Amino acid sequence: MKSRDFYQLLNKGTHTGGHAGPKRWSENLTLNDNFWGNVFNSLRKICKETRLKDFQFKFIHRIVVTKKELFKYGIKADDECSFCGDKDHIPHVY
Repeated sequence: MKSRDFYQLLNKGTHTGGHAGPKRWSENLTLNDNFWGNVFNSLRKICKETRLKDFQFKFIHRIVVTKKELFKYGIKADDECSFCGDKDHIPHVY
């Protein structure tokens, strides 16, 4: 067996469910599966800049760090938005 074979075995066993990002976004938005398919297929095509690809991946999977997470980790003193004073979270920021 080669490393390619082990990689295929690993993918068959671990990636059986859907993506976690669309499940978490469905709490705030109502988007169909075709939309999410287009989003994941366009990750490589939209831009060539590595940092933008990284940000897009983090945004889709809802792992962008906001003040809410910084408060949770003990880095910031509060989790309130700097501009309006509401609780800070991803949909609020963007």
